[in-house]
Amino acid sequence: MSKKPEVLLGIDLGLVHTGLALSKGGITSPYKTINSKNFNHLMSEIHSVIVKEGITNIIVGIPLSHDGKENKQSLEVRKIVNNLKILTHCTTSSGCASHHCYAPYRDWE
Repeated sequence: MSKKPEVLLGIDLGLVHTGLALSKGGITSPYKTINSKNFNHLMSEIHSVIVKEGITNIIVGIPLSHDGKENKQSLEVRKIVNNLKILTHCTTSSGCASHHCYAPYRDWE
């Protein structure tokens, strides 16, 4: 039996827009931008992508301050990640949440 190919969803959460990227077979490409102002819309759009593209793993960037520490935005992103854990638990075929990898980036504002 052949192993199902891994399909990664990269999420860059922002206050106004959220960027999504897909990685299939080692090739990563921009996928779409979602308006982040409405939380329910954001979750619905991400859910649609997870189902449509057969996402196996999700990677979320966690913003950090200049000194490498988490900040207010980091906490907001983590709240959304917790909702994604619930969302992916409901949508993965195995019935368990997808693996989440946190890739920090710096907040230069």
